[in-house]
Amino acid sequence: MKKLKALFSAAVLACCSMMFAVQSQAAIISQSVYVGGLEIISYDLELDNSLINSGMGAISTYDGLAFNLVDFYIPLADGWNPVMNDFEAVIDVDNIFAGVEFLYVDAEDDFPWYYSVFYDAFSTINNYATIFFAGDYQLEAFEDDVMVVNSVSLSEPSVLALFALAFGGMMVRRRRA
Repeated sequence: MKKLKALFSAAVLACCSMMFAVQSQAAIISQSVYVGGLEIISYDLELDNSLINSGMGAISTYDGLAFNLVDFYIPLADGWNPVMNDFEAVIDVDNIFAGVEFLYVDAEDDFPWYYSVFYDAFSTINNYATIFFAGDYQLEAFEDDVMVVNSVSLSEPSVLALFALAFGGMMVRRRRA
């Protein structure tokens, strides 16, 4: 009876750990856009685990799937409350480590400066970034040297932590016996 109870407890723990592992997976894609060596914008995208390696190919933030802009930061607008007017990103969910394939950003701050970035990984000749002042609509900067730096992190499932906890519990139980 003791062995049956121990086997049942181990099975319940294994099932619970797999349940938590499936619910916690999501990819966070953090990227920074550099123009002429200067960081213009950095952003974080969240991609639901159901889309990863799903065979859907390229998806966009406009598709309404579980692919969202989580956070963005414009270093040049630090302290001026930047606002994102338009944001579109396209990613291949079957190869998320390649990062964003297409990016369009239109943002402004309170000063008011306007920031616009267009990036296409496959047609780099058309990439550009512009910054202009809204008071006189004078173009202050235009650069076609746009570079995107990727950082993709897949959240670790909590299985390892649960297995460590189970191992610790087994060690305590073994010392009592």
